[in-house]
Amino acid sequence: MSYTKVKVKTVNSKKCLGFEGFNKRHYPSPLEPIMGKEEFEQVVNRINTVTKTRYSKTFFIPLLIIFLGICLIFIGLFKGQFGVTGYGIGFAGIGTIVLAVMIFLFQRKIKKNIETSLKEANAYFADRRISFTLVEKHGKPRMVKSGTKERVERRHKIYIEISFPTPGVEHTVAGAIGGFISNILPGGNNSGLSFGFTPNVNVGGYDVQAPQVNVKPQFSESGRPEFVFSVPSVSNDFNISIDAADATKKLLDHANDYS
Repeated sequence: MSYTKVKVKTVNSKKCLGFEGFNKRHYPSPLEPIMGKEEFEQVVNRINTVTKTRYSKTFFIPLLIIFLGICLIFIGLFKGQFGVTGYGIGFAGIGTIVLAVMIFLFQRKIKKNIETSLKEANAYFADRRISFTLVEKHGKPRMVKSGTKERVERRHKIYIEISFPTPGVEHTVAGAIGGFISNILPGGNNSGLSFGFTPNVNVGGYDVQAPQVNVKPQFSESGRPEFVFSVPSVSNDFNISIDAADATKKLLDHANDYS
């Protein structure tokens, strides 16, 4: 069975407030046959409720330490006091390390919250074979020009990947039959199971012994099930034999009906 995958990207917010969640306004059209727009928005809202996280005010502490260190560096250089410059470098270094650790812990918290919410969504949609996965990608370094300055930028992207059975024959009645046939036929070919039946043929009130019809299910190139009917060849001297006594009785019965 083939699966379709769609992306749910994060909210692109210009505010440096933290993690704003995932974008519910961009509804992937391939989801239409299996998940409606309202249901999609409800799922994303639930995920955002668990994952949306704002920066704590404690982040200002290392920023203030870094700012203090930079100020001491400039004062020391301006007055020629290398001791003050050393203190400034120390403060700036400590502040940078503390800030890096806090950002790392913050991102780990976000990732844990996302995984918790996706686990809940996967359990809810398990019967419909819809799965949610967190995907992280680190982009390649590239040069970004801002005015006359250039800088190297490497973007870190995260998004939710929704995987579900590709809408098609497997969601129709024909697809259900095809799924049954695919289970009973040998994989990868159209040979295997076949069966036969003898049709009931009645000619002028007389039952005729018809030849057996063979039926063989197989798949077309498009993947749809087909039923191939074949009738054994009948020789040229084939005739219908009718018992005389039985024929006379049936004629008398018909005559009595009309009398």
